[in-house]
Amino acid sequence: MAHGHSHPHARAALVPALVLTLAAAFPLHAGILIDLAEKSVPTLAGTSPEEHFGYSTVAGDFDGDGTLELAVGAPGAANAAGGVHAGAVYVFETDTIVGLKDTTGAATEAAAVAVLVITGAPDHSRFGATLASADLDGDGADELVVGAPDADWDGAIAAGTVYVFAGGDLDAWSGPPAETAIYSFHGTGGGGRFGSALLVADVDGDGAPELLVAAYGAGTAETPSAGEIVLVRFGSEDVADGAPDVGPRSEIAIVGGNAGDALRGMAEGDFDGDGTREIAVGAYHSDEPDGERVDSGTVYIVPAERLDGVSQITVPGDDDVRIHGPISFGHFGRSIATGDVDADGKDDLFISAYASRVDEKSIEASGEAFLIFGEDPFETVDLKETEAPRFVSRSRWDLFGLPVLLEDLNADASDDLVVAAQFSGGPDKKRRWCGEVHVFLGSLRSVIEAKAGEPKLADVTVVGPEEDYAIGGSLLVARIAAGSRPDLVIGAPDAPGADPEVPRAGRLYLIPASMLSRRATLPERSPLPIPAY
Repeated sequence: MAHGHSHPHARAALVPALVLTLAAAFPLHAGILIDLAEKSVPTLAGTSPEEHFGYSTVAGDFDGDGTLELAVGAPGAANAAGGVHAGAVYVFETDTIVGLKDTTGAATEAAAVAVLVITGAPDHSRFGATLASADLDGDGADELVVGAPDADWDGAIAAGTVYVFAGGDLDAWSGPPAETAIYSFHGTGGGGRFGSALLVADVDGDGAPELLVAAYGAGTAETPSAGEIVLVRFGSEDVADGAPDVGPRSEIAIVGGNAGDALRGMAEGDFDGDGTREIAVGAYHSDEPDGERVDSGTVYIVPAERLDGVSQITVPGDDDVRIHGPISFGHFGRSIATGDVDADGKDDLFISAYASRVDEKSIEASGEAFLIFGEDPFETVDLKETEAPRFVSRSRWDLFGLPVLLEDLNADASDDLVVAAQFSGGPDKKRRWCGEVHVFLGSLRSVIEAKAGEPKLADVTVVGPEEDYAIGGSLLVARIAAGSRPDLVIGAPDAPGADPEVPRAGRLYLIPASMLSRRATLPERSPLPIPAY
């Protein structure tokens, strides 16, 4: 673990030298510090300006061969006709990424090593802005789900489209998505941005995954931009028949009940430990409670049983549990993750308010994230009135908490907290917008509560290599290297390409599991061994 060692007297002489060595790079850090200016890791990069490669990422066994592939979104990519912001998705074999052995810190152009690149979406679609994967048809190969939230449909601007590509034969994915996807789901209103968030989860507990799609701008004349989340069961008759344009309301819609709520964040879990599932829905522009906090954000906890036998429900329902963001304009609920941090059998919630700040009178988007432990019963929480483990940014404009994850990185049966601060200036605040990613290892509640606070208490911190690289735009935990512990994949969509003169082409960094252990603490150039306590 990263904290609490007692140093034997025989090794006391090593400690000052060790401290000085670390301080040469950054001020003393409580946990593992991975500075990408010092550490060489497998790195991929986009090719074209404003491509934003690394904006999204997902892993899956797309060809059904038993090994994972990695899909990476580049929603700013141009199409073959030169249309801007059409978007693209790159697909890689994971052993190819692991095999990138460059030790100079240089990035490899993604197009040179990708198995294929899916292109051909219309202009301004932002194809690849969101990604998800799961074996939706039970054939042993994962489907790839791609959101194009700014796509026009049937005369409606930015209605949004979601494409599903069949697992198995990756060659069949080549070509315009409208022709190669097995299903295309479309938003129905201009500005709805259907596909702005995706989640695959077994909501009803029948063993088959469902697809949930957010359209945060959807609404009615009475409730504009309330947002909606559409749930599609892939065993349903119309989808099973392969209809090419299944309407997004062919299944169940969770609809925002308040104008401007902007339903977008999504997660799923059993938060009270009763064996049934709940859906956490983030209304990150909500003014609840009672309109007293503008755009503070609220997360609604919707029992899955509310979806039984209906085509639409409205949130919040009278009995839905709510978690209220603490401060106006904090945008609480934009990013939500679920997992069991304290290993008590009840799922916990890690929810960010990426635009929060310490001073309520200013707007500085420093950001914070809150850990809400599962409870029986699970009840409404107002974070302005109730204490919860609170993780905060280093400084103004960090956007701490966009995004967050809960995943078990060290294979100890407790999920760990992973949080990005895309525009952080690093531990010394002198590397402008380099970005950071922090890992807080899960454990007993008392341990987690002791870690809550500033990033200096993180067990692992990854620091962007240079100014303006803004690492952390996307996060993924997966066994890319096929080891016993998962690796950490970090997207940097605003970083330059393999050629540093190509702006915002985007990069993707693979942080191997071996670097996320205590032995990775010292910079590679240090002549000192790490003391074995």
